[in-house]
Amino acid sequence: MRSKNRYLSRARWSVGGSYLLLTSLAFAQSQKAQNPSPSTSSVKSAAAMKGANHDQEETSSSPGQKENESQNSSKTDELLALSEAANLDRIRGFYTLGEYQACSEALTPLVSEGSPQIFADPDLLERGRLYLATCLLLQSKRESARRALRAALDADPLMARPDDLTFPPPLIRLFSEVRKEVEEQISKKEEDELVRLRLEQERAKRLEEERRRREVRLYELASQETVVAEGSRWIAALPFGAGQFQNGHQGWGFFFLTAEVVTGSTALASTIILADLNQQYIDSEIVGGGPPLNANEFNRKKKAALTTLTVATWTWIGVTLAGIADAQIRFLPERHLGARTRPLPKDLQPPKDPEESRVEPLAGWLPGGGFVGLRGAF
Repeated sequence: MRSKNRYLSRARWSVGGSYLLLTSLAFAQSQKAQNPSPSTSSVKSAAAMKGANHDQEETSSSPGQKENESQNSSKTDELLALSEAANLDRIRGFYTLGEYQACSEALTPLVSEGSPQIFADPDLLERGRLYLATCLLLQSKRESARRALRAALDADPLMARPDDLTFPPPLIRLFSEVRKEVEEQISKKEEDELVRLRLEQERAKRLEEERRRREVRLYELASQETVVAEGSRWIAALPFGAGQFQNGHQGWGFFFLTAEVVTGSTALASTIILADLNQQYIDSEIVGGGPPLNANEFNRKKKAALTTLTVATWTWIGVTLAGIADAQIRFLPERHLGARTRPLPKDLQPPKDPEESRVEPLAGWLPGGGFVGLRGAF
């Protein structure tokens, strides 16, 4: 009961104050209509003088005139701020009288983003949005009131809690809800920003590591050269596995080398044996004076040597031709023998760590003397 009486007494005081405010404003308007203010007449005369002296002002301007213009501009801003404050006080009268629809309609163009009539003063803009939210809330337009409070909190997230003596409790509760939502959204944005920054740092670190590995690999490739052996068809046409060795077929090269050496040696040995048998026959039968020959034994040895020579010769020819054909068929114009290190030019060498190469002076005393020198690491 006491709180209800207190609320009624406050409402009567507000209505009475609003009545006095409106009466004062009406009286001031009537006085202004009867007696134009000196400032209005001076502004009109100044406008006339400005029109008369327009050409002279365009051709010459002094520093004093520029200073006067800046002072006039600052005065205009002060008058604009005063007019905005007076306009907000006028609209607040609607709220005091309980005309919430008229209050919200008058405040909407003054506090909406993008409106040409929006308040220039941030404090007035914030207070106007609070009154707009209150009027909308008292008209049961809760979502519109929430948007007005959201706009105020977006402009100033650290906005103070509205005054309990000026604004009703429903607005205070709605303000707390909207502020909690804004704080949660800000916290989420901060967390998302931290995650984004961490991902960017990890990506930058990964790219830097990849770049370093790529540079190291490029330095390694640039400091190595591949040894290439050019193949020759003439070498591939030689016997004893020369073509296989040139093509890098080491196993086949040793095979043809061994086979041709064995068959060639056998043919050569058979030729020597046949020559010795013929010499024995000449010494014994033609020239005379030699030991008598056993015809059967002589013919057997000669036949064996001749057969061995024939087989070894044809075998050597076949193996040699097979080796040459293999070398020609599997001929390689170029063969990579491996890689070897070569020094890089100075402008392509990787940068050295300054800690790796340093020179330090040394000095000290020894029994019977001392020493002075340099110590370095390269």
